Amino acid sequence: MIQIKFVQGKDLLTLENGVNEFLASLSSEEIKDIKREELLVTILYERKDAWVGMMCCDCQYWDDGGEPTTSGLCHETGRRCRFNCKACERFRDVREV
Repeated sequence: MIQIKFVQGKDLLTLENGVNEFLASLSSEEIKDIKREELLVTILYERKDAWVGMMCCDCQYWDDGGEPTTSGLCHETGRRCRFNCKACERFRDVREV
């Protein structure tokens, strides 16, 4: 999802600190454009949902039935899926309890 962030400062030092603080929370791939006008910086960036790039086996809904197998059952969708299938929008990380 493309998002926009306005960072305003009362002088160049506060503007620089504000921009650097916000950029520290992003990866370089997420930043799309940065524009500066006087004491206002506009940052265009793209945030990816947490589930993008994850796999089914890392989801709370994936169940292998306790067997050493490469496929399991998704308790949310009711479908059988392999452990390395890409996660869907219903993904819930097993590390989040």
